[in-house]
Amino acid sequence: MPFGTLPVLYVDGRPLGQSHAISRYLARQFGINGRCPWEEAQVNAIADQFKDYFNEIRTYNLVKMGFAEGDSEKLYADTFLPNFKKNFQFFTNFLKSSGAGFLIGDSLTWVDLLIAQHTSDLLSDSGSVFAASSSIFDDFPELKAHQKKIHSIPNIKKWIETRPATPL
Repeated sequence: MPFGTLPVLYVDGRPLGQSHAISRYLARQFGINGRCPWEEAQVNAIADQFKDYFNEIRTYNLVKMGFAEGDSEKLYADTFLPNFKKNFQFFTNFLKSSGAGFLIGDSLTWVDLLIAQHTSDLLSDSGSVFAASSSIFDDFPELKAHQKKIHSIPNIKKWIETRPATPL
């Protein structure tokens, strides 16, 4: 493990650490990194903004998952909700700008998978630790529709239906 943490992807016996590096590598391998250098840069910008968002809500997530002490309701109101709204407005703007139902361009990219999965986790009624009230999406119906679109792609839908259940 190059950084002493998970995740790690082994390629030909060589370890690659860091989730976004792994995602970018696999996206390039499978052609979902954007269709040109500009789209790839935009995909990377959204992914980096998502990392910033996740860092902004980290304290809330740690308390909600039981890894830290704190008032989860206060953190929800003061930390999670304002950062969710700010960042999901950014993501909505990209989605509207593309006009094709994808965040960037007119085809699937790995950030579509990233944002759709997070949206699904927030909307989960199956006890996901990240589940939130579905009303948080009242201002973001485009992202709810985006999640349904991405998770309806046949190979993605099949994977979701057959993947192992995990708590996170």
